[in-house]
Amino acid sequence: MQTSYAGDQGFEPEKNIEIWQRETRKAIAQGFGALRVVGEATFSIGKAELARKLIYYENFTNAVPFPYFRFKSLCVYDKSLYPPQSIKAAIKAHPTLFYNEEVFEENIHYIPPEVHFKFENEREEIDFWLENVKRNNANIRALRKSEQEFRTLVENAGDAIYI
Repeated sequence: MQTSYAGDQGFEPEKNIEIWQRETRKAIAQGFGALRVVGEATFSIGKAELARKLIYYENFTNAVPFPYFRFKSLCVYDKSLYPPQSIKAAIKAHPTLFYNEEVFEENIHYIPPEVHFKFENEREEIDFWLENVKRNNANIRALRKSEQEFRTLVENAGDAIYI
């Protein structure tokens, strides 16, 4: 199936979310496990209003379809085409990122839509960023501790270990 973000009437985020919900129901009814979508939105380049709508849409596709629908979406941005502020806003909109061949399951720059769209959100964004950095740092410490424990186990083993 192929559909378009921006039809003749322009880009309307709520209508697109309704499309994905309808198409997800169809896919499930046809026996598929989920609807998987890859999208690119070059239509928004150089058009401030469409870029704002796109970022709104990017934030709410995480909040609206995912919890209730078996819907997986991959949004594609070419860094050489989009302005830096659009790339930064897209990074903040997604809890999981793909960059080239790498998957970042915990995006430390993610800001949930309920914080992102508040009128005065900058202080809450900073708090959210700091919590993300703190959690990431705790993960790094736990990994280092686990590596050290494994190293100690191997170095002090009385028997040979074959891996």
